[in-house]
Amino acid sequence: MKKVSIILITAILLLLPACSATTITEHEGNYIYSKNEDINILDIDTRDNIATLKMTGIEVLKDSSFTIKEKSGSDESGNDIYEDVAYQQLIQIFYYFDSKGNNKNISSANFNVYDQTGTSGNINPDIEYNANKKNGEEYFVVALETKSDSINTNFKYNFLQTTNTAKVKLNISEKPDIT
Repeated sequence: MKKVSIILITAILLLLPACSATTITEHEGNYIYSKNEDINILDIDTRDNIATLKMTGIEVLKDSSFTIKEKSGSDESGNDIYEDVAYQQLIQIFYYFDSKGNNKNISSANFNVYDQTGTSGNINPDIEYNANKKNGEEYFVVALETKSDSINTNFKYNFLQTTNTAKVKLNISEKPDIT
C-alpha cells in the first residue's frame, strides 16, 4: 500500500508543473490575436521564443443542420447511452506551427473552440467529411452548435496547463456545402 501511495504522490508531483502556465506570448494575457498574426510563444521563465503559431484561416465544410451521435451517459448495466446532438456548421481551421527546433508537436488537443454564443465546439467529430489540404499547413475540424460568423479559439502550448497561452478570434468566410 505504501508503494502505491508513493507512486501516486510522485505522479501528481510530476504532473503539477505541466498543469501550471509554462508559456506566455509577447502580448498581455487578454490580447486577442487575429488571422495570420504571428503568436510568438515565450518560455515564462527565460522569455526565450520557443515556438510560433499562426492561425491562417477557416473553411466551411458544411453550412446546414446535421447531427452527431454522442455519448450522454450509461444505463444501470453500464452500457453507453447515446443521443443525437444537432449542429449547424462544420468548419476546418488551418494553422502553421514552428517548434523552433525543439521537437514539440501540437494537435487539436491544444485548442478549445467556441462559437459566437460561447458554446464549446466539438473538435474532430466522428462524422464523415471531406477535409481540404493546404501545403505546409496543419488543420483540425470543429462542429458548431450555432451557425457563426466568427469563433474564439483558446490555445494552450501544453494541453494540460490550466491557463491559455493565447486567444485568437477568427472570422468565418461562408462557402457552399462541399459534402
